Amino acid sequence: LSRKLLPCWGDKAIAISEAVASHLEHDFLVKNEHIHTVYNGINLADYALTPQYTAKAKAKFHLEDYFAIGIIARLSSVKGHTYLFEAFAKVLEKYPFCKLVVFGEGEEK
Repeated sequence: LSRKLLPCWGDKAIAISEAVASHLEHDFLVKNEHIHTVYNGINLADYALTPQYTAKAKAKFHLEDYFAIGIIARLSSVKGHTYLFEAFAKVLEKYPFCKLVVFGEGEEK
């Protein structure tokens, strides 16, 4: 409500995805020409994992005998991590050698 009553967008707004850009445009009435999308992400080639690095990371988190799936995120209810946990429970039914590793901070920690 406060964002609608007291918009504080400045001259331009940065969105991290098309969905966020659409949200800014339709829900907060930011003009499309004032929104620039800058996608979150990294170039994976810059962070190529070696077998030695992977083994060291797995040992650090006691995952040597598991297939690890991970997420790095702000732990907030709006992120929908509940869906990840529900889906992962189904993964475990079929693949019990998997582990979910969650890194982040927030009220849902």
